[in-house]
Amino acid sequence: MLSQYLLLILAALLIYTASAQPTFAQSPVGKDARLAEEVKQNISRIGLGSEARARVKLHDKRVLVGYVSQVGADSFTLMDRRTGAPTAVPYTKVQRISGGNRSTGAFFSLPEPEPKEAPKWLKGVAKGATIGLGIVMMARLLSSF
Repeated sequence: MLSQYLLLILAALLIYTASAQPTFAQSPVGKDARLAEEVKQNISRIGLGSEARARVKLHDKRVLVGYVSQVGADSFTLMDRRTGAPTAVPYTKVQRISGGNRSTGAFFSLPEPEPKEAPKWLKGVAKGATIGLGIVMMARLLSSF
């Protein structure tokens, strides 16, 4: 009798967990400020000079490639290797950055690449199968009472 109740609770929990949706409580403004601070720390960590290379994607979809020639409180200067033109890049305008220094061995990529998710159809199939299994378990248990 106890095992039947435990199976009933397990079936209910299966249905409950299959229908739960994750929520993330982080505002985009806080995320951008955190990213800007991480960019600032990593740019200062790789250093300056022709070995401190970086690839920067800005919020306006421009991509800058070069080496870090100067680091400031609000921005850093990226020198284009081909033209030698300096570009001041504010930390808050950076959407994605990767870079490193070959002489010191310091490399980074921000934000970290997110793991790939399963396709929506596969999530739906898994959720449906879990709910179906829970319903079948509950029906079988209720028929044995």
